[in-house]
Amino acid sequence: MAEEVLYETTVTVADMSFNGTTQIGFYVHGDGAVDPQTWNIDGMDVGFYLILSFDAGGPDDPSFSFSLDFDGDAWWADLVARGAFMRVYTASGPVDLPLKDAVEGGEGWHRHWFNLDTLVWTEDDVGQQRLLQIVVAEPCDASYNCECEDDPGARTLASLRQELMARLGYAAQINNPPPGMTALLNSFLRDAQVQLYHRFTTFKTERFFTWPLKEGVRYYGLGENNDCCEGRSLDPYKITWVGVEDVNGVWYPLHHGIPPEFYTMTEQWKGWPARYEIRECIEIFPAPSADMRKLRIKGHFGLRPFSEDEHKTTINPDVLFLWALGTAKSHYGQPDAAVCFQQANDLISRLVAGSHQTARYIPGTRPRRPLTPPRFLPISED
Repeated sequence: MAEEVLYETTVTVADMSFNGTTQIGFYVHGDGAVDPQTWNIDGMDVGFYLILSFDAGGPDDPSFSFSLDFDGDAWWADLVARGAFMRVYTASGPVDLPLKDAVEGGEGWHRHWFNLDTLVWTEDDVGQQRLLQIVVAEPCDASYNCECEDDPGARTLASLRQELMARLGYAAQINNPPPGMTALLNSFLRDAQVQLYHRFTTFKTERFFTWPLKEGVRYYGLGENNDCCEGRSLDPYKITWVGVEDVNGVWYPLHHGIPPEFYTMTEQWKGWPARYEIRECIEIFPAPSADMRKLRIKGHFGLRPFSEDEHKTTINPDVLFLWALGTAKSHYGQPDAAVCFQQANDLISRLVAGSHQTARYIPGTRPRRPLTPPRFLPISED
């Protein structure tokens, strides 16, 4: 999902004493406190306080809080509606705090607090610089896609492996497979899914992917789209359409390839993108103007993880199983391996035919419309 950083600053975590308690933090407020920082977040000057204190229980009894002190309820409501959050970087990694969870400081106050017992800067953070951000996540775009539901017929890696063992003659050992067999059969199943995915495009993996365009920016990361479904990333080798959408909701196609001579006086070119190219990222040319809102790509998402027992198939599990079974039978020298491959290919043929839907022509099944009767016009004697 695409993100926009509205404000960020780096603070040095200090170890200080305040009102008889040990505090690890940056800015504190109260008797004798230093003044807060002033952040300009999306056009609003906001006072910022941050406290991390160890209470009576010492390091085992931490309390972390920060405050945003502002004057503008509409501004705050807009940030909350946009899903803004505070991102605090700690020694153990970043932690995101949605602004909607902040508690208002009191009647007539515009100060909002987070009070947490689990988010702490520990001694490992003291003396280190840590990044603080206010971030807005672009809302995901589900306008042109189906719901984020897994194929109801999808199967787990464990269930397919157990059926493979049964078909190979190891049914009695399903719960206690011979040494090395689990890894071997998992490999057959993963390889079958990869081979079939890249060979055919009929496995219901096509979606629209969307990137919010920024004025003057030509480059966009492949994984930075704001698709609503987690785990569905665009496969750059299986793209079927690329275009942009303007502020009026009109879509325009982009042509593939950016000739190098187009880069002459690149910085002065800004307008409606006409071309695209995918290398390590997506490049559009020329850089978009303010009139262009979104980059739209129609293509297939890549294979989801398929290495743990609970992972589910991305493509049709019946085809995948038959192909893996044929490979396994060939490995073990069983004579009916060719039958499994034939069954897999027959099933693929039926899936390909069915994917044509109403565009498929079967002789004798489509009624012909009667010809329009001729209309005779009178001949004038003049």
